Amino acid sequence: MSDLTILNHGGLTGVDGQAIDAIGSSLDLSNSGAIHGTHGVELGESTATSFVNTGSISGDVDGIHQHSSELTGSNSGTISGVETGFSVHDSSTLDFVNSGRD
Repeated sequence: MSDLTILNHGGLTGVDGQAIDAIGSSLDLSNSGAIHGTHGVELGESTATSFVNTGSISGDVDGIHQHSSELTGSNSGTISGVETGFSVHDSSTLDFVNSGRD
């Protein structure tokens, strides 16, 4: 398992893919910038216990795409996707405080 810690104040873009693709990982994310990709953030068989967004997370499909993962965090920014803001499936858990726009 990989441990990822990302502090983003600028921009992260995934061209023809995810901006952040955490598969089989532990992720801590603090975002006050802009994250954009096919899925802004994809979590697969991963755990995100410190996830704070005050910026923008967007996707051509989903803002956040989560499968077989755990996500705990908060949003006071914007999370959006062309299809959905959040796609949570395959026995995933979501514990999220949202005071943002999506």
